[in-house]
Amino acid sequence: MCNWDFTGSFPILNSFASASVPPANLSNHASGGNSDDSRCCPGCLGRNSIANAAAAVGPAVVNISCMQENGWLREKSLGSGTIIDPDGTILTCAHLVTDFQSTKPGLKGKVSVSLQDGREFEGVVLNFDHHSDIAVLKIKSKTPLPAARLGSSCKLRPGDWVVALGCPLSLQNTVTAGIFL
Repeated sequence: MCNWDFTGSFPILNSFASASVPPANLSNHASGGNSDDSRCCPGCLGRNSIANAAAAVGPAVVNISCMQENGWLREKSLGSGTIIDPDGTILTCAHLVTDFQSTKPGLKGKVSVSLQDGREFEGVVLNFDHHSDIAVLKIKSKTPLPAARLGSSCKLRPGDWVVALGCPLSLQNTVTAGIFL
C-alpha cells in the first residue's frame, strides 16, 4: 500500500493514499453548523472529527470504471481514485486501469470517471507503475475540480487514526475509520 498524507492533523486513507485535513478546513462541515465537537484535550478527536474530515476530502474521491473487450470477452473493472489537482489529475491503482494479464503491459479500454456531485468524464491514463500499483489519470473539466493536497506519509505514526474513503463497487461516500499500523 502506498501512502501520502496531506498536511494538517487528521489522516485520511483512500485505498492507496492518506490525507490530513487541517482543523481550520473542518469547522462546521458535517454537523450542519453545530460546533459541539468537544475534545478532552488539544489534539484529541472530537465527536465530529471523522465526519468533518470525510466531508472535507470526500468531494475529491471519484469512482473509476473501465471497460475492456478481448474478442468475445467483455470485462469491467470498478474502483476509486483521488483528484490531486483542480486541473483534473487523478491518482488511482494501476491494476484498475491497466491490463496485468497481457504479456506486455497495456491499457484497458475506456476509462470513465464519476464525481460525487454526479458529473461524469472520460479519463485518459497518463502513466502507471505496476510495481507500486499507481496510475495517473487526467480528466478535462471547464471548471476547477475539488482536489486533495499531497504531503508526506513520513509524519504518520503507528497508532494514528486514519479514515479510508472510497467508491468500491460503484458505491459512493464509503467511510471507514481505523488506526495506522
